[in-house]
Amino acid sequence: MARGLRSILVLLGAILALKTAWAQKPTNVGVKITRKPVEQSSMAITFYNSEYQPMYSSLSQCELLVRRAAKHGGKRIQFVPTHYWYDKDNERFAPNTCHPDNWALQNKVDWYCQKFEWNSDCRPWDASALQTFSTGIKNCLKVAASLFDEILFAPHLDDGLKRGKWRNMLHNDPLWKDPNGYSFWDIMHKPILDAANAVLPAGKTFWFAVEGEMGGTVMSHPD
Repeated sequence: MARGLRSILVLLGAILALKTAWAQKPTNVGVKITRKPVEQSSMAITFYNSEYQPMYSSLSQCELLVRRAAKHGGKRIQFVPTHYWYDKDNERFAPNTCHPDNWALQNKVDWYCQKFEWNSDCRPWDASALQTFSTGIKNCLKVAASLFDEILFAPHLDDGLKRGKWRNMLHNDPLWKDPNGYSFWDIMHKPILDAANAVLPAGKTFWFAVEGEMGGTVMSHPD
């Protein structure tokens, strides 16, 4: 008796589920959509100076990323070049660890640094490293200009000590020069803008954000 009642209840539940699904069936099937879908731009994220030098035949990793993105048929691409900051106060934390205060403590820049590869130490900027980035981003942007109509930049800084610190909590003056004589403007903004002025032909759309996910810097130094 109980088994028969259970079977009836299961059957009624299945019928109710089918009726609910049928009631929620889209009613606009066959309606012609007149608006074009919004295109999602491809993104080329770079982290190391080695990505701006030829590594595979005559192409750099940055140029390869751009060419791969073009195969998707889009008309725009976004660049996210990454450099690093060094905060000596964060040396007390263990590396590669998620600390509970990472999202709360304000960070500062003692100096800017760059990494040649993923496992390289974060070394202070010098003329040679800056030349590598400047030349590489110019060559990469030239390739992008030949393949895309619209180019976007959202540069940012990462924690050079691998302590997982959040760039949004970095309060930094982009024009302040570190003890080695370099500012965020010097190592990031100026090379990108110089490259854009040198290689972008007329008719291309160029969007440039002064930072990406660095709200603390923008709010503390809006000028």
